[in-house]
Amino acid sequence: MQAWQGICRQGIHKPHTHADQHGKNTGSVHRRLPVHSSEPLPKGKIFEAMEHINACTAHPPVRCGQAIIRNIAETSVDICASRDMKK
Repeated sequence: MQAWQGICRQGIHKPHTHADQHGKNTGSVHRRLPVHSSEPLPKGKIFEAMEHINACTAHPPVRCGQAIIRNIAETSVDICASRDMKK
């Protein structure tokens, strides 16, 4: 079986996707903090995860790769900062 066939089967039987979003930030030059998921999220949990991200506010200092939200939407996936954020 070729690699693309496995990817297609996974997309049909167990669809997952990475979450990339901008979260709120206070106390820094930038108002939004780019974040990403540490692992792919089940597609059925994406909207719930986005609600959690939009409700969360990060406070500097924040390091790139630091977990901002742990176990989002009870999926054992962390939401991590995509950049450093200084005061």
